[in-house]
Amino acid sequence: MVQKSIKGSRKFYCIIIFIQLFFLHAFLDPFKMVDLPGYIDTFEKISANSLTYSLSVGYVGVKLEMGWIIFCKLLSYVSDNYHILLIATSLIIVGSYCRTIYKYSPIVWLSAFVYVCTLYCQSLYVLRQHMAMAVCLFSISFIVKHQWLKSIFLYLLAISLHKTALIFGLVFILY
Repeated sequence: MVQKSIKGSRKFYCIIIFIQLFFLHAFLDPFKMVDLPGYIDTFEKISANSLTYSLSVGYVGVKLEMGWIIFCKLLSYVSDNYHILLIATSLIIVGSYCRTIYKYSPIVWLSAFVYVCTLYCQSLYVLRQHMAMAVCLFSISFIVKHQWLKSIFLYLLAISLHKTALIFGLVFILY
């Protein structure tokens, strides 16, 4: 009975943390953050042009990975308003961290506190890297269960969002 109560309170706490961090992440003023105006500008250019053009030509001063361009193009089919980009990235980034904390942390409140004090602030404006990290975090459960095809697929997806996800390949070797 006590175990069920603890699990329920962990879940409730993670849901509350997710809601709070999601709203802060998704609905901030993007023009007060360092990199967000650039992400918004490229999202609008990707929305205005074809996927083929965006993949082949690219945009001046911006080097984007193929996965990020495809992600932005898919979002542009839902809406051409840049808020869809902020909402979608917030759902994925904050959701993956909250899910990982819920599933793997023995002390949920401490893990959430460490996340807020370390990575959360940077995730507000460094979207591509944190999207790649979020996808890598989603793959952890597949790695633990030895479902290699799913974990490798997510790993390759993360690399397509940002090349720094290559470093996550060490997890496969170490585990």
